[in-house]
Amino acid sequence: MKSRFIDTCMNCGERLPEPPHVFQGVLICKDCYKMVSHFVEKTKKEMQQLFLVYTDMLRVALVKGELRPPPAPPGKEMPPLELAKAFQRLVEKIGGARDNASKRAHGNGQVCEVRVDNERDPNGETPSR
Repeated sequence: MKSRFIDTCMNCGERLPEPPHVFQGVLICKDCYKMVSHFVEKTKKEMQQLFLVYTDMLRVALVKGELRPPPAPPGKEMPPLELAKAFQRLVEKIGGARDNASKRAHGNGQVCEVRVDNERDPNGETPSR
């Protein structure tokens, strides 16, 4: 009878070390574990940066008074899921408008804020673009 014990990496087929590495219930070798750990850490950092950008975008929307709850139907409360979807659309609208209208990239990859309105600055001059 054939043994049901797995002794090779489920990803690359290399022989497993003792004890084997496990990722999400998958037995893998040392090299595959290093690779998947690298991807997980990289994704964690990207998600953390995205979270910081998102929370800052919400802060700016609050300061500008742009974050308002959508109107509920008369005499009814808006269901929580619908309210969350409405806020998400609002945040995307605020973030998208700011990204499209107020930033430009320099040749060296830096991003700077650019005024998009036609108001004059305190010195009475029209802003340059």
